[in-house]
Amino acid sequence: MNRSTGKESKKYDQLVAQVKHKRGTRELAQRCLIVCEDNVSAVDYFEAVKKHLHVTTLSVQVMGSHGRTQPIQVVERALASRDKAMDDDVPFRYIWCVVDGDYGDSVKTARAKAAASQHDGMSVQLIVTTQCFEHWVLLHFVHDDSPCENCDCVVSKLCKITACTKSSFQFDEAMRGLEDACQRAKSKDQTRINSIKSLPENCNPCSEIYKIIETLRSIQRKESR
Repeated sequence: MNRSTGKESKKYDQLVAQVKHKRGTRELAQRCLIVCEDNVSAVDYFEAVKKHLHVTTLSVQVMGSHGRTQPIQVVERALASRDKAMDDDVPFRYIWCVVDGDYGDSVKTARAKAAASQHDGMSVQLIVTTQCFEHWVLLHFVHDDSPCENCDCVVSKLCKITACTKSSFQFDEAMRGLEDACQRAKSKDQTRINSIKSLPENCNPCSEIYKIIETLRSIQRKESR
């Protein structure tokens, strides 16, 4: 854990302690927020993840963009939800914005806003998949390291190996390959970080969604003790 992450975690723990004291209760589940660029595929996927991981005591809220799909708009929606959660005394510990990397420089703008978003230990983390979310889904079935010109190319690959369309997919089938997807994406991302040293939106293909899955697994283990 880096120093800044440790400070954020400490601030969050202090905030939770204040809420517990205010409510007169000992238990307050760690809460996570996932804000997706779209309203259908990614939202349905993360709901399937929640079911697959048997998320119970860990509260994970998933929401779509309501048509505001630009990366900066996704971050703004996350920030608004964060502030409301704080006002309601139910703060989020982790807040992720899941966006596609094919927006180019718009992703960098959103990243800058997210990086400046820390408040009371709660910041927003951008999670990028290039070219698009469907590449992450593809990794549940095959190891694919070949670049695509656009998202349609990625969707075409996915539809060749599964019975799906871009707007209709049964993600329960994909859950069988969740661990494989994490390993494939993490390996690629580590190569990017250690060798290429390029932002994820400039690395075609890659996905950071494995970071969400790893965190959910880690918190789930702590919650189940």
